[in-house]
Amino acid sequence: MQSGYQPNLIDDLNDFCAALEQAPARVVVLDLDWAAGSAPEMLRRIPGRGRGLVVLSRQAGEAERVASLELGADDHLPLPVSPRELVARLRALSRRLPAPPATSEPLPPRMAMGVLLDPARQRLVPPGGSEIHLTGAEAGLLAMMLRDPSLTAERDMIAEHVLGYRRRPQQRGVDQFASSLRQKLEQSSNGAIQLLAVRGRGYRLVW
Repeated sequence: MQSGYQPNLIDDLNDFCAALEQAPARVVVLDLDWAAGSAPEMLRRIPGRGRGLVVLSRQAGEAERVASLELGADDHLPLPVSPRELVARLRALSRRLPAPPATSEPLPPRMAMGVLLDPARQRLVPPGGSEIHLTGAEAGLLAMMLRDPSLTAERDMIAEHVLGYRRRPQQRGVDQFASSLRQKLEQSSNGAIQLLAVRGRGYRLVW
């Protein structure tokens, strides 16, 4: 294309998230108006992992923009938006992005308190129960903590390595998806596996 970007258009949220798990997309443009579901739900489901994220919507007042930024978006533009402005914003964002992280081997599944913790396949499998699906962000946080459960995962590190952005002061995106992972871990283990918040720092995984 003249802009230098090669777009890949996907109009189903599940297909969109699945494609992002596989594709090396550097920047994601999400139109909040095209898929069913709440904006927070949609933003939490997108696997960041070093990608830039630009949100488009007809609802682009201050409250909507702040909510998007807190959930990990890098920019929020009102619709309709001119193609020239969108391309300019994408180029500016691309210049700010860190270099793509080196790929690491997928973390093998691990058993804890009878629960199969499988971040590579984005799932928890309780003993004798149905598997519980994890979002990309939840699986990324679980994998980070399973690599060394004795350490506390710092919020800034989680934002950078899981969501792919530098955390801003008062930004709550990390805490929101950590809370959803905590609920799933407790559900799968009847409370035996805990995701503990360490005040002023981040999170620890204990069982």
